Amino acid sequence: MNKDNPVVYLSKRATPRLQDSPLFLAFWNAYPRRIGKGAARVAFARALALADGNEIVQAAIAYAAHCTEAKTEPRYIPHPTTWLNAERWEDDLATEESKPASGWGNVFNEL
Repeated sequence: MNKDNPVVYLSKRATPRLQDSPLFLAFWNAYPRRIGKGAARVAFARALALADGNEIVQAAIAYAAHCTEAKTEPRYIPHPTTWLNAERWEDDLATEESKPASGWGNVFNEL
């Protein structure tokens, strides 16, 4: 540090990190795929401007049950950030198609 130039260098991360709210933790624990927690935290905060947090958490619980019932492979479950950004809490799970657990399934029967 030069005496003539008292510049203080801040870290690249000058913005404070969002804290895990109880609602976000409830969402995170309910959602069937836990990946990208930091991005999900930000997306959840944005989603709260569009919907009630309890509604989002309840939809995540329902989606997790749907994935379990449909035996959806984890690779076909969207990341939590994607799910939140797409406002998927408003989806009708009864009409959502699930990917087959393995193999071609009944693809040829539909032809």
